[in-house]
Amino acid sequence: MAAAMKNKLRTEQHLKSVDSLESTRRILSMTEEFNEMEIRSLKPLYDQGEQLDRIEEGMDRNNADMREEEKNLSGMEKYFGISVLPCNKIILKDDWKANDMESELENPNKQIEPINAKDGVNQVSKFNDKL
Repeated sequence: MAAAMKNKLRTEQHLKSVDSLESTRRILSMTEEFNEMEIRSLKPLYDQGEQLDRIEEGMDRNNADMREEEKNLSGMEKYFGISVLPCNKIILKDDWKANDMESELENPNKQIEPINAKDGVNQVSKFNDKL
């Protein structure tokens, strides 16, 4: 009986080592699959990063060109001297400051007050004319 028990324990030990070996092989194959998936997913991200870098370089070139054109336009203004160029009539920064939401909240009747003032003056003068 002791020999039968030893054989039984050895077969169980052998089966467990075979199962452990198979489990290790499955883990290795899953790790390899994961690495392949990682490479496949990182390649498009790398390509997109390169595209974004090229786009950013293009935008930098466009900004530099715009600055150069602004210098050229200011040079044209100096060249013409007398006439005012229409592009200089547009002042974007001041417009943005004037249309700031904070200033609208602080003084909501900013545009209506001058109209009312004109109407009030006209109404008073019309009333005085009737008298």
